[in-house]
Amino acid sequence: MTRIAVAVVLYKTNPNESSTLNCLLDQTFQDLNVFLWDNSPRPLSISDIEALRRRFVDFTYESTPDNLGLAHIYNELLDRCAADHDLLVVFDQDSSFNQEFVATLARDYERNKSFPAYIPIVFSQQAYHAPRLDVPILARFWKASGGRSYSARARLNSINSGNALNIRVLQNLGFRFDEGLLFYAVDNFLFRSLYKRGFGVFVSHARLDQSLATLDPPPNDDLYARYQSGIIATKKVYFPQRFNLWKAFVALRILKFALSRRDPRYLRLLTLL
Repeated sequence: MTRIAVAVVLYKTNPNESSTLNCLLDQTFQDLNVFLWDNSPRPLSISDIEALRRRFVDFTYESTPDNLGLAHIYNELLDRCAADHDLLVVFDQDSSFNQEFVATLARDYERNKSFPAYIPIVFSQQAYHAPRLDVPILARFWKASGGRSYSARARLNSINSGNALNIRVLQNLGFRFDEGLLFYAVDNFLFRSLYKRGFGVFVSHARLDQSLATLDPPPNDDLYARYQSGIIATKKVYFPQRFNLWKAFVALRILKFALSRRDPRYLRLLTLL
């Protein structure tokens, strides 16, 4: 049987209000080792942790009030799980999926264990969101088909949440997430690293619905700060050189966003490029 660890990164959210944790409780695949990594400023109380342990068969709680970066967390868990797990499935706190989600990923892995990642079809606000081609402009006109593999030549890209990482394959590749990336472009780094090494991914029939920070900003959230952090991280992954097509594409998106929000402050983001 496939051995699966699940990681949920929590931030300033009550675990009972996490759609991800609630969905994990209903999974038909029961033998899950659940890691709850809490980046909130204040850790959960002992009674809250014990209540979660009673809800999950195998549960581990970690608290890092200094808001540890995703890349660091993922590297740490890949190392911890290497000896006794096949897959590490990573989640944000606000994902939604059906009861067969993990079981579907497990079946995909059992059919072919050679892929470094098994990724879901992602929707946001009821619309298809990912995977996409990692190519400017063309990405918006293309959608992946579930239940099939894509070679490195396809150059796919997706989000972090819901990805099942093949621990053995990634370790054999010597893959490590870039811990210089904190919360943005960690997903881009994964997929670009894989296809640059000649590895494709398997796109599952599993569907995940995701609330995305820049599309569904919470009340009183500083959206400008999020875009600023995202562009700095994207620059590191996509265009360390002076100019390329991605840089032009990001510049156009900044202009479009500034016009749509009628806020010239967003034009200052162009200076980050």
